[in-house]
Amino acid sequence: MFSYGPNRDTVAAMGTIMQHLFLLAMVIVYTAAQGLEFFLDRQMQLSSTDDVCGQFTCRAKGNSVTIANITLTRISAARETTRLFTLTRENFEKRVRIDNILINGSLENKLAIIQVDMVNVSSCDSEYFVCQVTYLKQSGQIQSEFIMIGSGQFPNAQSVSEPASNPGSRQLSSTRSPYSYVSELLLLNEKVNNVESKFQSLSDRLDDKVRRNTETVLERTGSLENSVLQRVTSVETDISQRVSRLEDRLSNMMLDQPQQKSEYAESLADLEKRLAEVVVTVNKSIASVELRQENNGHDVPKSCERGMGNDVTKTYLPYVVLTHETLQKEILCDTHTDGGGWIVFQRRVSGDVDFYRDWTSYRNGFGSLSGDFWLGNEAVHRLTDKDAYELRIDFRNDGQDHFAQYSSFVIGDEASKYRLLVNSFKGTIFDAMKTHNNYAFTTFDRDNDVEKTFNCAIQDHGAWWYTSCYHSNLNGKWGVNADIGVSWYTGSAWLRPYYTEMKIRRVKSDRNA
Repeated sequence: MFSYGPNRDTVAAMGTIMQHLFLLAMVIVYTAAQGLEFFLDRQMQLSSTDDVCGQFTCRAKGNSVTIANITLTRISAARETTRLFTLTRENFEKRVRIDNILINGSLENKLAIIQVDMVNVSSCDSEYFVCQVTYLKQSGQIQSEFIMIGSGQFPNAQSVSEPASNPGSRQLSSTRSPYSYVSELLLLNEKVNNVESKFQSLSDRLDDKVRRNTETVLERTGSLENSVLQRVTSVETDISQRVSRLEDRLSNMMLDQPQQKSEYAESLADLEKRLAEVVVTVNKSIASVELRQENNGHDVPKSCERGMGNDVTKTYLPYVVLTHETLQKEILCDTHTDGGGWIVFQRRVSGDVDFYRDWTSYRNGFGSLSGDFWLGNEAVHRLTDKDAYELRIDFRNDGQDHFAQYSSFVIGDEASKYRLLVNSFKGTIFDAMKTHNNYAFTTFDRDNDVEKTFNCAIQDHGAWWYTSCYHSNLNGKWGVNADIGVSWYTGSAWLRPYYTEMKIRRVKSDRNA
């Protein structure tokens, strides 16, 4: 394409080449109305000792516009396009050598320059080069201009008659202009850039929305914490004042009224107990509020259903607190594991709750959804008695996660002593629940296991569907590497998990369907 190198064998050929080069020596695209001057200067090499066969310089000058980038693209004889060189406002100066082409460039606020020295004769004789500049107008609109330089027949041209009216392009007889082809190519490239720009804009807007939502959540959480703390402080102050007054009155009557002394002592103890209960209640309220506040900025599901984690149109937190329609109580929903929709009924992550409890506690449930808890045998029975449910147990031991899953899971009513029915196992660990299938629940005050000489719940410091006694004991003493600890049998060894979750998911809405 570039016929820069002189024919060193004949002066006549050199003269012809010089005539062509003179005609194409200066190509200028000048968009004065838009505040941009765009030049293409070409030079030829006359020295027989110089290896450079051709040179050209792209120069863009912005008068009332800001230059964003300038790019050099090569189109080979095989019609393959290759981006050789790009300058941006971040990468504003560099020097490279590609396929015997030496390229120097610099980009400032109002001026961009690319200088090209070609050593390979094929670059001068059979290739096109496109210099494109992208700039920002004062109106904020992004626009591009380009110049194409080269000579000879454009490779694989289509038979379309079109005059070469653009600077830097040679007339192609009965063929489509390479300038037209490059125009389409660069137009597509500009569309791609526009799409990328719009995507970046949407991404920035999303980041801004997330930031504003986060600030709102933090502000509301801080306000709520301050309100709760003020309430707690007020209650503590009020009770402390009452206790102080009672102590004063008690001191005055101690000598003369021994009966009243006893009554006031009882009142004082009762007030202290009530104060402790208030503090516990407030702490639970704070934990519950914190868990709810985490949902801000995310979608909040209406129910805990199978497949909810696969909905690409929704963004749920891994765990959300919902009020269950059947139970009319709050439940913790795992939205992500295996498609989500799991109702967690046992969770041990910190050891802050004692699981060595009596029958009534396990029937009604205990703990906090924001920490360790047991949802309650009666609640689980009501769910699994009405609909078909599956069971999943997740636990972690020595940094490794395991799970056991059962496609059928039922807890009987209290008359059946909350008997366990579990079948169809799959998982990454030994089935340690099979031994406990079809056995009643046992606590330290209700011995329903089959061991005749002792109560397994007392011996193993837990509450479970014991036989005589267990292959699994997930309600054992937390953090203890012993038989009384949280345990799971692998078939050859005992694991002592420090994280466990037992959760159920509805398979179909009617067990009898």
